[in-house]
Amino acid sequence: MLFATPALTSDDRRVIEEVEIVRAELRRRLARPCRWEGQLRRSLTAAAVRGSTHIEGFTISADEAETLIAGGDISPETDEATRNAVTGYRDALTYVQHAADFPIFAWDHTLFSALHFMMTRAADKEVRPGEYRTGGVRISGGPNRPPVYTAPDAEHVPALMGELIHWLAEGDLDAPALVRASMAHFNLVSIHPWCDGNGRMSRAVHTLVLARDGVLAPEFSSIEEWLGADEFNTREYYAALREVRTSWQPERDTASWIRFCLTAHHLQAQEVQRRFEAAARLWFRLERLAEQHRLDERTVSALYAAAQGHLRRTTYQAEETLTRDQALADLRRLRGLGLVEPVGHARTQRYIGGSVVRGLRGEVHAEVHADLYREPYGRPGGAGGFALRPGLLRGRSLRMTESRVAARTRLPPRFRPLGKSLVGGGVRRGNCRTAIRLGRRRRQRIPSCPDPWPIRRTRPLRRCPSGVRRPDSRARDRSK
Repeated sequence: MLFATPALTSDDRRVIEEVEIVRAELRRRLARPCRWEGQLRRSLTAAAVRGSTHIEGFTISADEAETLIAGGDISPETDEATRNAVTGYRDALTYVQHAADFPIFAWDHTLFSALHFMMTRAADKEVRPGEYRTGGVRISGGPNRPPVYTAPDAEHVPALMGELIHWLAEGDLDAPALVRASMAHFNLVSIHPWCDGNGRMSRAVHTLVLARDGVLAPEFSSIEEWLGADEFNTREYYAALREVRTSWQPERDTASWIRFCLTAHHLQAQEVQRRFEAAARLWFRLERLAEQHRLDERTVSALYAAAQGHLRRTTYQAEETLTRDQALADLRRLRGLGLVEPVGHARTQRYIGGSVVRGLRGEVHAEVHADLYREPYGRPGGAGGFALRPGLLRGRSLRMTESRVAARTRLPPRFRPLGKSLVGGGVRRGNCRTAIRLGRRRRQRIPSCPDPWPIRRTRPLRRCPSGVRRPDSRARDRSK
């Protein structure tokens, strides 16, 4: 018997709907080719690897995680256990990303064994990569303290895993994917079928369930980054597990666990939304910088990577399909202009942005992190969905909800769709005049425009490279 999927409350369904709206919007925007998309995907994958392994005590820097995902070498000072853990998890998560599109796929014991082997193959022999444990497991609560969890006996593990596999294939298929993924995570980590790597496996399977759902790529759906982003989130994660079980008691209610996971998905969706917006704005400004210095268009890719702090000659050469000499010539030109600066030596050498590039990135960061996260369930005793949460992940929330835009601008209800268009992707043609009146009243900028200007009068609009409408520069000059 497994832990059962709980009945969802109206708040749960509201939060799920909000997350699904964000996922659908991201999928729509990803359908339009963006040159920065590949680097954003790599960044999110690196964050997931770093977050999930950090929970287990294996810590690497964000730059090293990016390098690892790009196929480079991480610092030789990194200890062997950490190197093996992050490399193994990278390999397993890469498999999960590809498994999302497998035409022939089945949940079975071999799949779990293969994923576990990828993660732990370089560990000690006592771990027995890919094999179920043969002894009991108690999770310690600290030195000289009683265990916080006692897993089921080893002889029950194969049967419980068989039941979980059957459930993944046929159980609760009408439940939302976010809920099924959360329950797969909880049941697997509670069965604790291996000697080591159970937490990492459970988080990877959580992501795999969402990947097979097919709405959005795994790197845009995973909550692994959020769970390991800082000690506060990790403590909340362990507390949510302890609240439901201290031993194998599948009759216990898992509603609090579902609420925790939905909260994590909602907050991570806000973070991914901000990163997407920040990438579009930064790329647009770097294109203008390259034009000012009469640089080749391909160097924007190098400037973007340098702004993130992980530009490498080999990665740039592969992404832009250049020869070694071409890549080196571009990097020398960027160094000569002071746009990038080298860090490290030999195989670990990378480039970071110069003062101008760092300034542009700082401006974009300040713009898109202007607001706090919106707490999906609200604060205790407060209005659900309108509480704010500070200090999670890397800053503040970019996007205001439609109702908050309407409240801030004092728009009447008939203009609330305009608030949604301002937040979601620029001013649409039919709403242009209303937006102009709004700009006159509030003297505000359009939040989602990569390079916003105050709106003073009607001006022609043209399409900028990032796909967002902005005022025509010639018309702007004539209006002065």
